[in-house]
Amino acid sequence: MIENQSEKAAESICRDLFENHLYFKFIVDPKGNQKQRARAYHYSYLQDQLHLVNTLLSKKEDGRQIRRFMGIENRDGDLEKLEKERLRISNSLQREEFKNIKLEWDYLVKKKNINYPKWYSLFKGPRNIRELAARCGHLPEYLTLYNILSTQVHTTNVLHQIENVNGVAFLRNLRIQDNPDLVLQFSRSLGTFSLLEYVNFVLPEQTESIRKWTISNIIK
Repeated sequence: MIENQSEKAAESICRDLFENHLYFKFIVDPKGNQKQRARAYHYSYLQDQLHLVNTLLSKKEDGRQIRRFMGIENRDGDLEKLEKERLRISNSLQREEFKNIKLEWDYLVKKKNINYPKWYSLFKGPRNIRELAARCGHLPEYLTLYNILSTQVHTTNVLHQIENVNGVAFLRNLRIQDNPDLVLQFSRSLGTFSLLEYVNFVLPEQTESIRKWTISNIIK
C-alpha cells in the first residue's frame, strides 16, 4: 500500500493491527485465564453476529430501510435463511463452555447498564483500549502512535487534506506520502512482537532461536 501511495489507508489498517496485537497478547498472557479470555473473545464475536442478524431482521423502520438498501427480499428465502442463522448463533451462545461468560456478560448489561460490554472487560478486565494497552505493556505506543493513527480512522484530520496553493484552497491528492516511515516501522514492530508472542505461546522452546532470526533478518 505504501508503494502505491495509499498511506492513509495503511494507517487505518496499522491501527487495527495494534488492537489485534493487544487482543492476542491479552488472551495468551500466562498470568491470566487464557481459556476464559479466548472464550470471551469468541462469545463477543458471536454477539456481534447476532446483533447484525437482529438488525437485518428488525421489524422497525430502520430494519426495513436496511433491507431495502441491501436488496434483501424474501423471494429467494433470504429472510428464512437469516432466521435460521439467528437460531444457529443463539444456540451457539448457549453452549456449556460459554456459561460463565454469559453470566458475566448479562451481569454487566443488566446490573452495570453497559449495553455492549467489551470482551476484555469481563471479569474486571481493562475497561477500554487505553487500559488494555497499559496491561499489555504498550501504553507509550497507545499514547503516541495509536492516537496519531486514530485521527485518520475518525477523520478528525480533515483539515490536513486541504493545501494552500497560491492563496487558493485545494484538496490534496488521495494518494500521498506524508510520513511512510512511521507506518512501516510501526507495522514492522507490531508484526515482530506478534510473531514472538505467538511462537512463545505455541512453541516456547523455539522462542529464542526465532528471536535471534528476527533480529538478524528483520530488525537490522
